[in-house]
Amino acid sequence: MMLFIVLLFVCYPLHIYSFEICNENETIQCRKLNNNLRDNCYTEVSISAENCCLPNFIRSDHVKIDFGDVFLQLEQETLHNFLSMNIYPTVEWKKALVKLSEYGNYQSCKIFNVGKDDDSMDLLKYDCNWKGIEGIEKPFLLEISSEYNSQYAHKKILFSIPDSVYFRNTVPPTKRQIFSYIDFTNANRIILKIQPLPEIYKVSHYKVEVFREKEKHSLMLDVRLLAAEQGKSIDFEYITYSEEGDYYFAVSVIAKSCPEDICFKTFTPKVHIVRKGRPLVIGIVGASFLIPFVLFSLYLWNHKYRNQGEFLNEPIQKVIVLFKPSFEKHNEVVQAIIDCIESFSEPETIVDRINLTKVKEKSVEKFCSDNLILSTHIVYVNPPYTDDDSSGLDYMTFNFIKEETKKNSSDRKLLVVRLPYSKKDVPSILSRAAHFDLVHDFPAFINSFSSIDVQADYSKLPTYMELSKKIEVANIEADNINVVPEIVVTEDIDEPKELDGLIQT
Repeated sequence: MMLFIVLLFVCYPLHIYSFEICNENETIQCRKLNNNLRDNCYTEVSISAENCCLPNFIRSDHVKIDFGDVFLQLEQETLHNFLSMNIYPTVEWKKALVKLSEYGNYQSCKIFNVGKDDDSMDLLKYDCNWKGIEGIEKPFLLEISSEYNSQYAHKKILFSIPDSVYFRNTVPPTKRQIFSYIDFTNANRIILKIQPLPEIYKVSHYKVEVFREKEKHSLMLDVRLLAAEQGKSIDFEYITYSEEGDYYFAVSVIAKSCPEDICFKTFTPKVHIVRKGRPLVIGIVGASFLIPFVLFSLYLWNHKYRNQGEFLNEPIQKVIVLFKPSFEKHNEVVQAIIDCIESFSEPETIVDRINLTKVKEKSVEKFCSDNLILSTHIVYVNPPYTDDDSSGLDYMTFNFIKEETKKNSSDRKLLVVRLPYSKKDVPSILSRAAHFDLVHDFPAFINSFSSIDVQADYSKLPTYMELSKKIEVANIEADNINVVPEIVVTEDIDEPKELDGLIQT
């Protein structure tokens, strides 16, 4: 019984400290996609102990859909920092919960109940001031969840607020802190989003180092240089494969006045990643008459975790995108398709691209073979009509797909993507695969990677708009490539030619 008593004590604290989170002048609003303020949108703030202790807002095994894109913007105002959170949903919602808490501290949280009169994809805007020193460099967790037609969506963002003294634009780059945040909605794929420094710093690159801490030992996993650009954020994605540990990033800038490893290095909070599935250990102490009670308690406890999507043994989707590289704009379209799959598919999704022209290389052949076997989806991008007649499929890949098509039933989905400038015919081996013409069939294509039918309007979402724009540009370039310049040779017999002048005596 000691276990249950301890759990009750941990999950229901006596005091909730919300004053340390967004100290004053906080606002939360519903806005339409055109950024106009939405009427009939109401909010209710809750700081109850019971709500703060809930590990998930919605206890269901269907919590798999990514709620949408979240952009955090931190600005320095006088002696405090002003944080603006813009949440762009990719799902329709009528009721949503926004929870802001100190990461790992059940005694510090705020929960906003947001409601509207209808189901729509209105964005959420949450602004707040961070004053004083209580919240400096503490890890904070932003969670969003919603329900629509028994479909549940969620989002998880981790961030910390830098010291305003070192976040001003007058601070030299050797001491200037960088604001960033981590999207870990998908435990297999965590995304670091860096807020670019102002142009006055003349940053050329951002250096990102990835670390995993386990048993008090930190291991560097990866180092990348990201080109500096001005926008909402500079994104870096890292695949964890749900390897257990505490993951964190170190971010620094490279500029003319500040060479590599000279500028200030900003460390992000640590994200704790656990393997799917949580072991349940219960010590049974007592006489035989307690056994039925313990078994019943075990059933209830197991049932609780079974209904919490965060701890489910969810299958990991493995998507393989096969493509034959062509002109530059087409290759950019392929990458945009991959970005859309990663953005709009279920959280437990890993996407790998395979260049079909390099499969004959031994290292690539093994990579391709292993990933085909592990894949749940194989996406073939039909080449442009400007290319030669080959499909790009090598012998090994061709035979693998051939065997898949022979099966009466298969858990592996075969998909063909056709673009406006693609060849009319697809390889005969893929004739039975599902065909999608982008961007016309985009919703159906994205639903191929979801266990439920998601009805959403993607037309206003940045990732979709980027894909649509790249397809349009690639289509124009394909037409230009296909045009053969006409060379017209004219000859005027009345005028003397250079050769005639040479032979005159």
